[in-house]
Amino acid sequence: MHHGQRNGQAEAGSTAGGAAGRVQAHERFQDALAVRRRDARSRIGDPQFDHLRPALVLRRLEDHVGQPVHRPQPGLQARRAQAVSAGPPGAAYRLQKFARRHRVGVSFATLAAAFLVIFVYTTTTQASVIAAERDRANEEAQGSREIAEFLVGLFERADPGQAKGADVTAREILDAGAREIEE
Repeated sequence: MHHGQRNGQAEAGSTAGGAAGRVQAHERFQDALAVRRRDARSRIGDPQFDHLRPALVLRRLEDHVGQPVHRPQPGLQARRAQAVSAGPPGAAYRLQKFARRHRVGVSFATLAAAFLVIFVYTTTTQASVIAAERDRANEEAQGSREIAEFLVGLFERADPGQAKGADVTAREILDAGAREIEE
């Protein structure tokens, strides 16, 4: 029991000493606060401390009224005056968010799209080149057919069935061909 009495005495002493200590700490805090306010009030005319003026005015008002005063945030009135445009997220925002979340997939899709565009461009270009070559080859083939028909027509004259027994010389065949070309 002797041990329990000591604890009880210690607790009673610390409670009494604790309350006095708290009162002293509160008084020191109030003194420090008063010194700080007095120092701030003495600097009111100093342009270096212009940014403190609204706070000092509110403190004086609090001292006068006896209760805390609502302190407006700087720029709050300006922000309240501006219109707020809020709405659902746009397509660009959603696309950016999707791209950030799926970088690898979007990278592969972008590469695939680029390759597809390059493939289509190359195929289209090659198709036009092939069509031009085809047209040129067809023109040359048509010219070759016309020349072949012309030569066949010339040598048909030398055919003994068409010449009716007359001798046709190569010179006569070539002269007849030259007359046809001129016509």
